[in-house]
Amino acid sequence: MSAAQDKAYEKKLRETYMKMQMAMGKNRVSAPFHGDTSHLPCSPGDAARIALTGELSSVLRPSHPENPTGFNLETQLGRFVLSSKNSVPEFDPRGHPSAESYEAWRKANHSRIGIPSNTYSIKGRGMVACLSDLERRFLSYCEMNPMVLEIRSQYPEWDRKKSASALASDEKLLETDIMTIDFVLTLQSSHTNKVRYHAVSCKTYKELYLPKTIRRHAREVEFLRLWGCTHQIVTEFFFSKYQDVNNQRLLQFMLHTKNIYELIPAAYKFASLIRRAKGSGSLDELIAWAAKQLGLALDAGYTLLGVAHYVGFMVCDHSKELLPETQLDFNEESRNFLPRIDPNLISGATNDDE
Repeated sequence: MSAAQDKAYEKKLRETYMKMQMAMGKNRVSAPFHGDTSHLPCSPGDAARIALTGELSSVLRPSHPENPTGFNLETQLGRFVLSSKNSVPEFDPRGHPSAESYEAWRKANHSRIGIPSNTYSIKGRGMVACLSDLERRFLSYCEMNPMVLEIRSQYPEWDRKKSASALASDEKLLETDIMTIDFVLTLQSSHTNKVRYHAVSCKTYKELYLPKTIRRHAREVEFLRLWGCTHQIVTEFFFSKYQDVNNQRLLQFMLHTKNIYELIPAAYKFASLIRRAKGSGSLDELIAWAAKQLGLALDAGYTLLGVAHYVGFMVCDHSKELLPETQLDFNEESRNFLPRIDPNLISGATNDDE
């Protein structure tokens, strides 16, 4: 990055966090336009919303936090498919190892607020330390997002200038000098064997505009951008109502699956059958029909449903809960699904800046 680009980036960063500072103390949700009554109870707009969603009450969802790095997971276009050919570099540009040998800097028992947990993660290569339930929900989101190749939690970062100074004077960095990023993800890049790194900070919305939180996020962005890692903030409003329970259910369908990638051919055939299904019925009936076409039992069909979502052949509709009795109209185009296997997926991977 040139000096001019560096200055422009710092200016953008300052402006973004100035806006966040100005938002402190103000309403967390933007007020409707003057004269607009569609948000009021018992208004025609409210009646239309109830008819559309079936929900008697609604929660105004604030917009996503501003992101000076310009990269957000939820806005990435295109479709990604996981393959056994996907791989990640042994070390990232910062020098930390991949998930296979990575060790989180902070453990679940270091949590002072929230509900901590050690949650098993396929992409985390074992137990992943989550210091709050919000982090646990985001972990499940990443598990079922085929763009994500690898997950590392409680990622250590520190001021390199302070580190160099301490090293020169034969001193050690204090534990308080090392901060941890909630997650650093290794992501696929479209049509290439390159990978990119993306950091995520999980914060509840009520914490977002506290001065200490703003300063913390500014430091995170400052340190991460030195090695080309983007950053975003995730709040509880990142997820739709049923997204976490659906992700958990899909992961449970794959329970006891020894090698997901061995099931990719069968999952592809299963997903293709579902795409061609006609008529209407329950999700359970649909899975039973597709499994029978492949000569499989119902339980095996549910396993393939989970695998098909995990690798990216299917995309779950999170506007409703994924239950066996959920009624589906197979003639609708609302089944967000595009089966695809790219035979040209490149084996091996390198860092994006190589």
